[in-house]
Amino acid sequence: MAEASYDAIVVGGGHHGLIIACYLQKAGMSTAILERQAKLGGAVTSEEGPLPGFLLN
Repeated sequence: MAEASYDAIVVGGGHHGLIIACYLQKAGMSTAILERQAKLGGAVTSEEGPLPGFLLN
């Protein structure tokens, strides 16, 4: 496995983590986001509900 180097590491890929990562990238910093879930977004993600085709936030 190759070793990676970042200027900043953001722990958490929720709403605020994604925003701060964008600001760091715009400032020219190489940034990594660490998230324990399979997808980013935290509480602002949508998933299919109890019936097919219905989304829950």
